[in-house]
Amino acid sequence: MAQPQPESIQKFLTQANEAAKVITETAQKDGFISCFSHLDADGVAAAGVICKMLHRLDARFRMRVVQWVDDKIIAEVTADKPQLVILTDFGSGYLDLLNEKIPNNKIVILDHHQITGATTNPNFTMLNPHVYGIDGATEVSGSGVAYFAAKAVNQANVDCAPIALVGALGDMQDKYEQRSLKGLNELIVNDAVAAGLLKVDKDLTFFGRETRPIHRMLATTTNPFIPGLSGQETESLNFVTNLGIPLKQGDKLRSLCDLNDEERKKLCSALADYLLSKGLHLEVENLIGHVYVFTKEEPNTALRDGREFSVLLNSTGRMDRPSLGIAICMGDRKAALEESNKILE
Repeated sequence: MAQPQPESIQKFLTQANEAAKVITETAQKDGFISCFSHLDADGVAAAGVICKMLHRLDARFRMRVVQWVDDKIIAEVTADKPQLVILTDFGSGYLDLLNEKIPNNKIVILDHHQITGATTNPNFTMLNPHVYGIDGATEVSGSGVAYFAAKAVNQANVDCAPIALVGALGDMQDKYEQRSLKGLNELIVNDAVAAGLLKVDKDLTFFGRETRPIHRMLATTTNPFIPGLSGQETESLNFVTNLGIPLKQGDKLRSLCDLNDEERKKLCSALADYLLSKGLHLEVENLIGHVYVFTKEEPNTALRDGREFSVLLNSTGRMDRPSLGIAICMGDRKAALEESNKILE
């Protein structure tokens, strides 16, 4: 049986229903919705969740991904005359500006950052974990907040759970034991697992477990930094070869995800022994952690692993191509993904 939720989470979810109500009512009246989101991985993921939700509502909307809220954004809102403004992964720090410039606009703020400014405007609906004593730095990200609003709009939006987790991993909220996600993030993990969209494994947490050949994954790892292997492709190649782990399967170079359990144990033990021989005891503890595998994504692609997916989204935002990241979040696995992979390179 499901455990009863703490009161703080219950109150947060009740407020998610309020935000959902405002969004749904606007869409039903065919009102135009102007949306803005932040340009990091979490912001692009949040934008993807909101776009998918609004698309399902058959709403009229436009999404812009920007660095911050400023007078230029305010001018765009004023020019567009939207019936509703949605801000995701920012907004809580701009309440004074919003109250000063557009106090009569209906605004929904879906954010996880600290709140500054007056929150009493009846036109503003804010969903923010800090209001309920929930830590927005480690327990839910901006895309997670957007996800709870989207799920309250329509249960079908549970399929956005993996995207919300990508945002949390992009914001490095996997700070709990063995790099796990907790708090509201854990509710999203449970939703994704229940929907058959996610498998949570314990494995080496090196970056590139899906996409990089094993020796290259070792050579490019900086977390943990492995003296003698990090930055040293030939030494990393020899390290794997000396363990008797085949580097290729047919013509294809094998990634960490291609190893069987025995090979994985062998690699893990060897790395632990190697780090201990260098006196790096703490790094040994950090070798193994939770990995978030999206089961509906193709193996050996950047979208299969939550952390790799977040780096891909971050690159689209930072390289001024956030629309590609949003398209991927909404389900494009062809042109947008191909282009995004080039940007990631």
